Amino acid sequence: MKAMLRRRFLRHAGCGLMGISLFDLSGCGVSDQNPSQAGRAPQPQPGSPAASQQPSSDPYSGFIVVRIVPPQPGRLATTRIDDLRTFAKEVGSAALAQVLSEYPNASTSRLITSISPEQLAELERRATQRGFPPRDSLANYWRVDARGLSDPERLLKSLARVPLVDLAYRELRPVDPSVNASDDTYASEQLYLDAAPVGIDARWAWGTANGSGAGVGFVDLEQSWLLKIGSVLTSVQHEDLPNAKQAPNIPREMNPKGCPPYHHGTAVVGIVAGLDNQKGIVGIAPTPAWIDVASHFQTGTPGHITNTLTAILQYEGMSEGDVLLIEYQTPDNNPVEADAAALAGIEMATALGFVVIEPAGNFGRDLDTVASLNKSSSTFRDSRAIIVGAGESQLDATGSGHDRWATEPADFALPGPLPSYIPNDPLCHYGEVPPMLPASNYGGRVDCYAWGEHVVASGYGWRGGSTDITSYTNRFSGTSAAAAIVAGAAVVLQGMHKAVTGKPLSPTDMRAALCTNGTPQGSGRPGHIGVMPDLRKAAMALSLMSSSSAPREPSNLRVIDR
Repeated sequence: MKAMLRRRFLRHAGCGLMGISLFDLSGCGVSDQNPSQAGRAPQPQPGSPAASQQPSSDPYSGFIVVRIVPPQPGRLATTRIDDLRTFAKEVGSAALAQVLSEYPNASTSRLITSISPEQLAELERRATQRGFPPRDSLANYWRVDARGLSDPERLLKSLARVPLVDLAYRELRPVDPSVNASDDTYASEQLYLDAAPVGIDARWAWGTANGSGAGVGFVDLEQSWLLKIGSVLTSVQHEDLPNAKQAPNIPREMNPKGCPPYHHGTAVVGIVAGLDNQKGIVGIAPTPAWIDVASHFQTGTPGHITNTLTAILQYEGMSEGDVLLIEYQTPDNNPVEADAAALAGIEMATALGFVVIEPAGNFGRDLDTVASLNKSSSTFRDSRAIIVGAGESQLDATGSGHDRWATEPADFALPGPLPSYIPNDPLCHYGEVPPMLPASNYGGRVDCYAWGEHVVASGYGWRGGSTDITSYTNRFSGTSAAAAIVAGAAVVLQGMHKAVTGKPLSPTDMRAALCTNGTPQGSGRPGHIGVMPDLRKAAMALSLMSSSSAPREPSNLRVIDR
C-alpha cells in the first residue's frame, strides 16, 4: 500500500508557486476538470518502521498532510479560513468538497496554527528578500485527522485524486533519534571536548573571544526536558541546565511517555549548554546568549514539527546565525527533512539565516537510497541544514579518525538496576537487545559526524545522581548525541565569528566551516558520514585567530564519581 501520492501539475502562464492562503484559482489552469491531473505518480515514504525504536507497530500519527496546488499570484482571497471544507467551497473545488463530505468526522485544520497566515506570509517575504523564495509555501499545507477512520488509506487515495491536491501523505509518528540509554558501558569523561582527533577541541575554543557561545541563541526542538517551564506545572529544573528563555507563543507541552520521560532533552541541552557551575558536566557552549526549548508534542499528540518551527521563526528575539537543533526522526529512522512539510519549514528557517542541525538517524541505512536525500536525484532539494551522523568514541586502527558508529548485543546490557526515578515501562525494553541493532545512517547527504557513544551528559542517572534533577549519564548515544555535539560546536564557532567580524556565518558557510575542517572518518566501517568538526581548524580556516592562541578552560568544573 502506498503511503504517499503526489500529483504532478502544469504551471500555466501567470501561475507561480507563491501564495499565502485562501485564493481564487480561476484563470490559473486549476479546476476540477484540469487535464494536468494526468501523470499523477505514487511515491511511497522510504523505508520501513524500526521495531526496536517504537513501542507500537503502527508508524503513522493518524493524520493526513495535504498540500494544495499553489495559487495564482494576486488572486488571494481571505486568509482567515482554517477549515479545509470551507476552503474547498470558497475556491470552488467540488471534488475536494465531495471527498471530505464522505468523512464528516475527520476534522481539518491548517498545518501551521502557531502563527497567523499574515505572519507566515511575512516570514516568506523576508526569506524571498534574502534570495531564498519558498519552493512550497507552508500556507498551502493542511492536516486531516484520520485517527477515527478504519481505512485511512481510502481517504488518502481519494484526496490524491483531487486536482486541487498537489501532495497527500500519511504523517509518520516521531521518534527521538537516540538509542535507549542502556547501551555503551565504558568511558565516563567528556572526552568529546578534547582536541582533535579525539574530540572537537571545545576546551581550546573556551579561551577565545565568545568561544563559549556568547552572543548566540540556541533552541532545542523535541518533546520533553527536565526544565522548569511556567506553562507546565509539574516541570522541574535539572541542576546543571540553564534556564529556558520561554519566549512567548512557542509550544512547550511535554510528552510524559518517553523512554524515560524528560531525560532525552535533558541530555541534549546539557551537551550543548550545560552550566559551568561546579556540578556534573559542562556544555560545549556554556555561556550562550540564551537557550530555549520548543515541543512538537501538542494537544496530546507528537509530530507537529513544522507548526513549531514557524512559531520559533516568528519570535522577534531570534537573530540571524542563531542555532536550531531538531531532535526528531521518522519511525523508519530517516532525518526529519524526509517529510515534505518539515523540509519546507527547514528551508524557510535557513533562508532566514538560522543554522539548522538534524540527526541522520540510527538505522544503519544508506540515505542515498532515499530519493529526497540523494544529491544525484532529480527530486533532491538542499535544505541548507547540517545533517549529522555518529562515530565511535575510540579512534580507528590508524589513530586518525573515528569509524561509523554501530552497536553490538553486549552494548545493551544494563550496568545495574534502573535508577529509582526512572519508570520501568515494559514498552521501553530496557536491557533487551533490539531486533535491528542501531547504527548511524550514512550517505552523501550526511555532512559531518561526532561521537555517538559514551557521551557524558545530564540526565538518565547511569553515571550518578540520587534524583532526576541531579542525574548524569555516561551512556547517551546515537545520532541524537552526535547532533547535539555538532550543535554545540555551531554555537561556539558562531560566537567566535561574530566576535571577530561583527556578523554571523550564514547556514551554508557554517556547514562548510564545520564539515570541511575536521577529523576524517575512520577506515574500519564503510558508509560516508563526513568529518568530525575541529573548532580550532575551522577557526583558522575562517581567519578568526592565530594558531598560537592559548586555551583556557572553565575554572570550576567538578568530576563526579564514576
